[in-house]
Amino acid sequence: MNAAWESLFEGSLTLSLQQRTVDALAELPARRGVLLFTDEHNQPIQLVQTANIRMLSRSRLGQSQEDIPHRKADLAAVTRRLFYACCWNEFERHLLYQRLAHEVFGRQWKKWLALPRREYAAIDLHRPFPFFYLTGDVTTRSSVDLYGPFANRRSAAQFCESLNVAFELCRNSTLLDGGHPESCPYLQMQTCHGLCCQANGPSAYALQVKKAIYCANGHISKAIADLCEQMKQASSVLDFETARLRKKQIEQLEALLRPDFSWTGRLGDVRILHIDQGDKIAPEGQKKKVQQYHIWLINSMGVRLLGAFADHNAAEVKQILKRADQPADYYPYALSRQEHLCTIGWFLYRKNRPGLWLNAAQSLPPVETIFNELTSKEATADNLK
Repeated sequence: MNAAWESLFEGSLTLSLQQRTVDALAELPARRGVLLFTDEHNQPIQLVQTANIRMLSRSRLGQSQEDIPHRKADLAAVTRRLFYACCWNEFERHLLYQRLAHEVFGRQWKKWLALPRREYAAIDLHRPFPFFYLTGDVTTRSSVDLYGPFANRRSAAQFCESLNVAFELCRNSTLLDGGHPESCPYLQMQTCHGLCCQANGPSAYALQVKKAIYCANGHISKAIADLCEQMKQASSVLDFETARLRKKQIEQLEALLRPDFSWTGRLGDVRILHIDQGDKIAPEGQKKKVQQYHIWLINSMGVRLLGAFADHNAAEVKQILKRADQPADYYPYALSRQEHLCTIGWFLYRKNRPGLWLNAAQSLPPVETIFNELTSKEATADNLK
C-alpha cells in the first residue's frame, strides 16, 4: 500500500476480481469530490473530479466489455483500488483536484490539468518614458506594475492600447529605445504630441503616466468625466482639434467599462470574496439542519478559507470578515503565483460562475450586501431548475 495515497485522501475502497458490481461500489459516498483509480501495484491510473463520486465510479467501472470502444482501455479490468476525497462546492472541488494532481502525478501534472494561458498588462516605471505592454510573466521586477486578470489576450491588449492612446503614452518603443523618436509615425501623423522629443517632455510625460496609472487603478469613470469636461471646454472656445482628441480618448476609456474588464485592476490589489454552500448542520440543541456557507478570500498570492457561517447569521459573518486582514497560510493547491492567477482568471470569466463572487479590492462588502447577493443568486438558481 502506498501510504502517500492514504494521507492525501479521505478514504478508499479495495476491489477484488469478484467485486466489480454496482453493489460493491455502494460504499463510496454519493458526494461531490475527487476520485483516484489505481492498479494492483497501487499506481495511479486516472484522477477525476465529479459531482457524484459513487455515480461516476459506477459509470466508469460498471460498463460491460461490449460497451467499451476499442480505442479505450477497460478501466474495470485494471482498477484494484479507489481513493476518494469529498468537498462541498465546485470551487473547493477544483482546488482539491488541482492539489491532488500535483501530489499524485508530480512533474506530469500538466497532463491532468489544462489551464488557459493568461496575459497581463504591465508598465515599467523605471523606463524614461513608461507605457503599458503585454506580458505573460507575473514574476517581474519591483519597478513593474502588473494589471489583470483579463478574460483573454485580446482584452489585455485592448487595456494597454486604450490607456496608451487615452493618455498619449508611447506606442512605438522600438524607435524610442533606438534613439530615433522623431521618426515615429504617430508623431508624423500628429496623433501624438511627441513629448519624448521635447526639452520639457519628461516632466509632462510623467504627469500623463500618473494619470494613466490612477485610471488603471479602478478610476476609469473619473478619468472619463475629466476628459468630458476638457472636451466641453475645448468646444466652448472653438478648439475643435482638441475636442476631437478628447472625444477619441473618451471612446478608448469607455471600452474598458465592458464586462471583459469587470475584474481588472492592479494585481497586487486584487482581493475577492468567494462564497458558496457548505454542509447542512443542526445547531446545538436543535434537530433541524441549517445551510452552512463557506467564505474564501482570494488575492494575487493565493486563496484561504476564512470560515463558515449559518444561513443569514450576520454575527458570524462579521467575525469571519475580521480575519481577512489577519496573516494566515494559503491553501496549497498551486505550485506558483502564475498557476494560481491562471486558475482564478478562469473562474472569474466563466459564463456561469459557481457560487457568489464579490470584488473586495477597495473594501470588504457589508454583511447586508452579502446576504442580498446570496438571496438573488439562489433565486436565480431556483428559477433555472
